[in-house]
Amino acid sequence: MTDSLKHISDSSSLSTQGVSQGVSQGVSPSIAPSSLGTTPPPTASARLDDELKVGDQYSVDIAFSGPLTDDLAGLYLSSYKRGNDTVYLATTQFESPDAREAFPCFDEPALKAVFNVTLLRKPPLISLSNTRIRATEQSYKMLEKGILNFGVWARSEFASSMEYALATGMSILDYYGTYFGTNFPLRKQGLFWFGNLVTLAWWDDLWLNEGFASYVEYIGMDFIDKNNSWKVWEQFATDVIQSVFVMDQLTTSHPLYVPVATVSEMEQYFDSISYEKGASVIRMIKFCLGEGTFQRGLQRYLRDHAYANANHTDLWRAWDEQARQDGQQINVAAIMDTWTLQMGFPVIRLTVSANGKVTATQKRFLINPAAKDPGRFQSPFNYRWHVPITITTSKMANFNVTEEDVLWLTPNDDTKELNTSIPTLSSNDWILGNIHQYGYYRVNYDTRNWEALIRQLQKDHQLIPPINRAQIIDDAWNLASAGETDIAVALGTLDYLDTETDYVPWEAAALQLGKLKTRLSNTDGYGALMRFITDKVKSPFTKLGFDDSKAEALESIPPSMSSIVYCTGVREGGESEWNLMLERYRQESNPSQKTQMLRSLACTSKVWLLEVTLDIKRDEGTGVIASVAANVNGRPLAWDFVRENWDTIIAK
Repeated sequence: MTDSLKHISDSSSLSTQGVSQGVSQGVSPSIAPSSLGTTPPPTASARLDDELKVGDQYSVDIAFSGPLTDDLAGLYLSSYKRGNDTVYLATTQFESPDAREAFPCFDEPALKAVFNVTLLRKPPLISLSNTRIRATEQSYKMLEKGILNFGVWARSEFASSMEYALATGMSILDYYGTYFGTNFPLRKQGLFWFGNLVTLAWWDDLWLNEGFASYVEYIGMDFIDKNNSWKVWEQFATDVIQSVFVMDQLTTSHPLYVPVATVSEMEQYFDSISYEKGASVIRMIKFCLGEGTFQRGLQRYLRDHAYANANHTDLWRAWDEQARQDGQQINVAAIMDTWTLQMGFPVIRLTVSANGKVTATQKRFLINPAAKDPGRFQSPFNYRWHVPITITTSKMANFNVTEEDVLWLTPNDDTKELNTSIPTLSSNDWILGNIHQYGYYRVNYDTRNWEALIRQLQKDHQLIPPINRAQIIDDAWNLASAGETDIAVALGTLDYLDTETDYVPWEAAALQLGKLKTRLSNTDGYGALMRFITDKVKSPFTKLGFDDSKAEALESIPPSMSSIVYCTGVREGGESEWNLMLERYRQESNPSQKTQMLRSLACTSKVWLLEVTLDIKRDEGTGVIASVAANVNGRPLAWDFVRENWDTIIAK
């Protein structure tokens, strides 16, 4: 029994005006609050005249009010331009603890409820939600397919994209229902299967929600892309795996699973580790299990925990049970614990003996081996992992690997002779590890093998798949930065680029060339670097059909070139060109173009205009700051801005 009620609300933004209670079944006098007050945020409390009895059901009515803020949380005010007019909208951001900024509630993952919301507005305003409308004075016609009511709304200037969005949205949702073995019964748009149907028990397993969301979006894109023209799994390697390596190779990273006690602790883990690393290790375990076992294990997990809460051990158990049923000998829990309970990832060094024996050595990869570990997290495995190793050689050239080709390193293995043998390699032959970059690790070799890989790229780069070409570039440059291999090796991986026409190797190379440009921007080597880049780019541009002619330049700017054109125009211009781009940004309605225009403002050589750029748009977050910092004239300004506004930046 208790005589107090507590609920979650942000007391700084919500004003609770009163509380009344009554038994939900039958007629009973209400229990009036004798006092209202607040406990330390985020809870508010009410003391009751009478005690509440265990087992009885009560209804609680809370009158409250709150402001319409501009802080991008809860219910907030936003706007956009329509021609010369400013259009305002009130919109919501409830993830993850921000519902409490809009109304008193219990916004914790283990608690579920049905919310009925009534909105009052004046015509001609429109109300939109991620779920269906129960009743309204207006009628909306929705297209139907099966049990789905799927609607698409857009501003008038994007009406031409609505049919594609509707068709693909419905198709992908149907496909997901088949893939996961259950159609999601709630008629709302959201994290359907991982997040709503099965909800994480607490924020410790935040990565399960976000990692699966990041991974599953690639499954959907791959399903829609029938002709594989987008090559989404190639892009996964550079956009997800290699991208998150940048954070996870620092001593300031964190494990996927992190014990969380408070909301402020939880919010800091909505980052690339939870999203991109989470997606990467999910892709890795799918490869180790095989597509069929992986999918059936997911379906088992969703069936067993539908409408309930679960944690990562429940998922490991479902995969383990499915693997045993499918005749596999694999311990998913033991494998995945090494990837989720400690931060970072290994670099695997592969060596080949004269008799064809392959030896693998693992150690934690740090981009700065001398960096001091802050000591926030302790590794239960001494930074050793269960590592799924796959290999091929120039004589084998077998890139069609499956789960049956995996060779395992365990946390007990610093160095291990792998249970395989390969044909004897000559000085021109090579070995390559981590086929299709299924594993979440880097690979290093001796100098002879690196040079053989470089010669292969120069001779016939298409023998090696695009993902592994991108991996070779990314690994070599990061290993060189860490002092694990020579810079000549890293430079050598770029020599063949004048014959490269696939996207992902160029994406990996462009990242490293961008870093070189930054480092050499104030040196006499900058001109040589730019000539090298120009020389490597010319031939691929010609092969891909880009005609860099003056006549084309007088026409409209191709979307693929717009960011370069905008930046160059602002950089080579003065105040008037900067103001022109600012005005174009304010008038632009296309979100992609709008972002490019905003970030191009940071290309100016005028220091005072860079200072203005830093203050333009709050909801762009760190993007504008990073753009200013990328400008050699803006680095000290960006650093000063971050220090002066640290609390505000962290709060967002």
